[in-house]
This record gives sequence, structure tokens and C-alpha cells, in this order.
Amino acid sequence: MSAQSHVGPAHADLHKPEEVVQVFVYGHSALFYWWPLWVAGYVMALLTWWHHEQAVIGTKQEWFYPNQNLGVIFALLLFVLTVVTSTKIKGMKAALVIAAGAFLTLLFVHLNWWETILGWLGHQSISLSFGFYFFYSSLLFLTWVISVFVIDHLSFWRFRPGQITHEYLGGIVENSYDTDNMTFSLNRQDDFFRHWFIGFGSGDLHMQTMGGQGMKLGVENVLFVGSKMFQRSSA
Repeated sequence: MSAQSHVGPAHADLHKPEEVVQVFVYGHSALFYWWPLWVAGYVMALLTWWHHEQAVIGTKQEWFYPNQNLGVIFALLLFVLTVVTSTKIKGMKAALVIAAGAFLTLLFVHLNWWETILGWLGHQSISLSFGFYFFYSSLLFLTWVISVFVIDHLSFWRFRPGQITHEYLGGIVENSYDTDNMTFSLNRQDDFFRHWFIGFGSGDLHMQTMGGQGMKLGVENVLFVGSKMFQRSSA
């Protein structure tokens, strides 16, 4: 997502057209919000490599962290991201619930209570190996990069004074819309955890054309959507 401007030199002919400001808006899939998982996976792989114990599984020796804290944190993070990206959790109360859950998780890690809690559940093991952390995080990271920087960029919206075009593959125009009497709105961005904590000010952009054949258009998960709207209004 970027803005481009073409500005003529200071001695340009006064009869040349004024500068044309273009704003490019890219929507993203929900996979964008999964970046904390591959980051955490790499961190846990590093911690496991740095401080590990060996266990023989089959004929191979595997590296595991000495306790189950890392596995519990990874599993809970996976659960939270699944819920956050597949449901509409809104409001500051939801953010406080998530923050409280994170605090209790880390508190139990500090007090080493997870071993006791898992003992109540039949001494279940949530230990994950170094190989799992590294392989899973690498797979998710590569998928995330391809999705965010390649696939999501195959379709974009170009905003120019008086006109909006929906384009594919770097310039193939599918639809063009006149901005006269077109209304623009943002969602409330009240999903604090998704929009602000892991989304960097993301949100959905809604547009509606006027007239007898008015159409509702939308671009989901636009990063820095507030600044994009400001750039558009300045165009």
C-alpha cells in the first residue's frame, strides 16, 4: 500500500496538467494476523536450541525444552489467533479478557504451575521439539510472505481524483467507478486485539456508489487504513 505522486520540475510549463496523486489500497486475507505465531515459533525454537534436553524417539534423538511452558504458550497462542481471526470479538472488554488471559498464562509460567495443572489432567504432555517449532514456523512464515506480499498484491484499488479503479495483475482494470457522490466509511476498528495490537491499525474500507444502481464495495483488512483515507481525501 503506497501513495505515488508525479511532480514536474520547478521550471515546468504552466500549461502542463497539475500533479496527479494516486493512492493504492491493498486488502489482505485473515492470514496476515497470524504473524505472531511464526514469530513465537522461531523464538521458542531458539530457546529450545539454547537450553534443551535430549529424548530418544524411535531411533533419533530429539531436542525438547526442559519443561512444558513453551508448549503451553504456543498452544494457547494458536487457540487465541484461531478465535480472533474467525470470530468478531469486539470492544475493549474483549481486549481486557485477552490481556488478562495472557497475564495469567505468563504468571503460571513464572510460578511453574502448568506442570501441576497438566498433572490434574492425567499428566498430559504438551512438549514440542525443536524440529517442530522450526519446521512449522518456517512453513507458516513462507506462506505468510507469499500471501501478504504476492497474492494479496495481485488485486488492488487505485484512487485518483474523481475515479476509483479495481485492478488485477498490475494494471488490468476490472471495474472503474466515478467518485462523484460516492460515500466512504471505515468499520469502527473496535476489535482492539486484531485491528491494533496485531493489525497495525488495520480495518475494512467500505464504499457505496449513489444512483439507481448503487453498489456497495468493500476492501477488507487494509493496513494503516486511517492514513489511506487521509491520503485519498488529499488526492
